[in-house]
Amino acid sequence: MFEGLFGVKLAQAGNWAGLWQAFLPALLGLACLFAGAVLARLLRRDWLGLLGAGAGVVAGWLLLAGSLDAALQAGPRDLGGRLVLLGLAALVLALLTHWVAPRRGYWPCLVLLAAAAGWWLAGAPRTVADLARVGFLLAGLVAWHLFAPRAFAASAGRLALAGVSLVLALWLVRVPPVWLLIALVPGLIGPGLGVLRGGEYARVLTGFNLAAAIAAGMLAVGRLPALGLGAADLANAAPVIAVVLAPRLRLAPALAMPLAGLIAVGLAWGGWYFLK
Repeated sequence: MFEGLFGVKLAQAGNWAGLWQAFLPALLGLACLFAGAVLARLLRRDWLGLLGAGAGVVAGWLLLAGSLDAALQAGPRDLGGRLVLLGLAALVLALLTHWVAPRRGYWPCLVLLAAAAGWWLAGAPRTVADLARVGFLLAGLVAWHLFAPRAFAASAGRLALAGVSLVLALWLVRVPPVWLLIALVPGLIGPGLGVLRGGEYARVLTGFNLAAAIAAGMLAVGRLPALGLGAADLANAAPVIAVVLAPRLRLAPALAMPLAGLIAVGLAWGGWYFLK
């Protein structure tokens, strides 16, 4: 878990009344996003918007971690801490792809990031024996990070729907507060991109960070990796359900997306209430 500014205090005490403090990392992320979007328009440089979106997530997670040194020293089981370096690597690779090969699209970047995320969150195995031990988990993580960001980032509306659904579901099922704080950062940047008209690269990068937060939370507090089902699993499934369900409701997007989100969050809450 994060051992930074808010993580331990909230995780140990379950102090939901103090959650107003949790908005500080998310607000820092939104401030970075807004600054990048403004500079991108003033200077007519699209990459500044991408920088703002990616730096916002990294800055928010870094504030939660407490320091860069704490993130650098995060062990294989400190999945929250490992998200900081993963988000930073994603930002650097997305910027390089945007500068060097913009015409090839985001797929080369996403493939590399999916492979890196799978290896990193699976514990960074370095030997053949370690790879064999976590092989199925690693393959699942790679597949998740390859396809989930693309589904989330298909449009600004879908990205906002995924982020808001995840945050609401995590709050309703009362997961350890630190994981709500982690999801809150990319979860709020998604709707911000819709307002500020972020580009495709910025949406995919934010979708990747959202997918990474879901995967880390599932591994840390979920039961699905052990073939079980718990509150965290139900909450983390909410954005997927919402994004898949919305286009199938055959309603105007302004109605379909909120309704899909309500259904997905309601299913997560209902499942949690039944399981408890």
